[in-house]
Formats: sequence, C-alpha cells, structure tokens
Amino acid sequence: MTQHQSPRQQSSGYCPHCEVRKRLVRDRPELEGWHLLLTILTVALWLIVYIPYFSDRPYRCHECGTVVEPREGTT
Repeated sequence: MTQHQSPRQQSSGYCPHCEVRKRLVRDRPELEGWHLLLTILTVALWLIVYIPYFSDRPYRCHECGTVVEPREGTT
C-alpha cells in the first residue's frame, strides 16, 4: 500500500540549529476530490473541518527539522 504524500514547497534560510544556510521545506496540502464532494454534500459544513488543513504550515530545515522562517537574501 502506498502512502499519499503532499507536494512540498521549498525555500532557503538560516537554520539556527545547523548554524548554516539550508534548504527549507513545508508540506502544501492539495484539495482532493472527496473533500470537495463532502463540502458539497454537507452544504459547506465540511469546510469547518478542512480549513485547519489549509492553514499555513511552517518551513522546516531539510536536515534537522527545526522550524525556520525563510529569509531571502541573508548570508
């Protein structure tokens, strides 16, 4: 059985744990067909359950997993 993985957004930034500039990643959720179907069938009540799924997820260091704010142009 395969596991569904969300696509990932990538950026770069300084990781305080690794003490170096690293690649940062975060999961980006996708709206799947059954979520849309449930939203229609429940007259949008399903959106209350699904909204937190779409909330912004933090970027994490690709190496150690530390939550990091991406800052473009920092050295």
